[in-house]
Amino acid sequence: MFGPYEITRNGRTWHGNVALKEHRILECEGAHCLFLVPDMAALPVSAALAAAIAGLTPGFSTLVPDGLMRALRGCGLVEEAEQEAEDAAAGTEAKDEAAAAPAGTDAPAAPPTFPVLHIALFLTQTCNLRCVYCYGEGGEYGGRGMMDEATALAAVDWLLANSFDEKTVHVSFFGGEPLLNFPLLQRVVAYAKDEAAARGKEVKFGMTTNATLLTDEVIAYIAKEQISPLVSFDGPPDTHDRQRPFKNGRGSHARVHGNVQKLRAAVPKLTGRATVCKVSDPLRRAPRDGGGGLHQLPPQPRVAGGPAAGGRGGPRGGPAGRGRAARGRGADARLPARRGGRALRRCPRAAPG
Repeated sequence: MFGPYEITRNGRTWHGNVALKEHRILECEGAHCLFLVPDMAALPVSAALAAAIAGLTPGFSTLVPDGLMRALRGCGLVEEAEQEAEDAAAGTEAKDEAAAAPAGTDAPAAPPTFPVLHIALFLTQTCNLRCVYCYGEGGEYGGRGMMDEATALAAVDWLLANSFDEKTVHVSFFGGEPLLNFPLLQRVVAYAKDEAAARGKEVKFGMTTNATLLTDEVIAYIAKEQISPLVSFDGPPDTHDRQRPFKNGRGSHARVHGNVQKLRAAVPKLTGRATVCKVSDPLRRAPRDGGGGLHQLPPQPRVAGGPAAGGRGGPRGGPAGRGRAARGRGADARLPARRGGRALRRCPRAAPG
C-alpha cells in the first residue's frame, strides 16, 4: 500500500518501509556469508554487517540509517522494485553509488566471483530404505517431495551461467533415492548436454544410489550416458541388512548385491561407499569379503549422533543425529528438491542413498 520513503533531520537520512530479498546469514568458522535466495548468490560480509542485517525487522515503521542502506544496496539485498523507487525519488542510480558502509560494517563494493563447477540435485525427498544412520529422516529432510522439472532445469541453467569460462561442469543426482524420479533424471541429462554443447562446454554426471531400483533399463541408460554411480553398500549381509533395511524392516542386501553384479557388467570400475557405525567392523566390508565385487568400497565414518553411532535419536536418525551431523566437518553444499533458502543445508557425507 505504501512505498519506500525517506526522512531527513539534522543532516541525517533514514529510509523507511525497506523491502529486502529473501536471504540467510551463514556463519562458518568465524566467517560470515550473505546468501540471497532469489539470486542463488552468496557473498562474504563482515561480522558487523551480518549482525546489522540480522537485526533488521523490515516494515513501515522501521527506519534504516542511510549508511546501512547503502551497504544493503551494495550487497544486492534491497528488492529491485524498492531500489528503483528510491533511485527515482533521489534522481540517481543506486547501482552507480559507492557501496560505502557505516563504520564497522565493511560492505563489499564488488564481491569476488568464482566459477561454479558442480551442483548436486536432490531429485527426491523420499527413499525406499530406512537406514539407521540417515540424518535426513528417511531421505525426506522433514518434507516429502519430488523436484519438479522447472526447478531442475533452472539449476542447470544457473550452473552453466556461473561456470564462466570453464569448459567442464558436473551434475550429481542425489536424494533420498534419485531413481525414484528417474524420468526427471533423464530429462536433466538430455537438457544439460544440449545446453552445455551450445555453450561449447561438456557436462559430466554422477549419481548416489542405494541400488535397489537398478532395472536393466536403468543400467543400460547409465552406461549409455556415462553416468558415474556411487553405490551405498555396507558390506556383508548381517551388517548391510542391519544398517540399511527397507521400510518394512526387511534387509536389502540380497537385492543390492544382485543389482551390483548386473551394474558391474556395464560399469566395470564401480565404486561404492560403506558407512561405518559403532557396531560395524570396518575390515569386514573389504571388497574380497563383503564388497560385492565393487572396484572400490571406501569406508565413511558415521558422524556422531545417530542411533547406530551410539547417540540419541529415533529410528531414522532423529533430531540429535541430524543436528550434530549438520555441524560436522567435510560438508558438501547440495541443492534440495524444494526451492527456498530454508531447505538448503550443509550435508555430511554419511548421506541417504
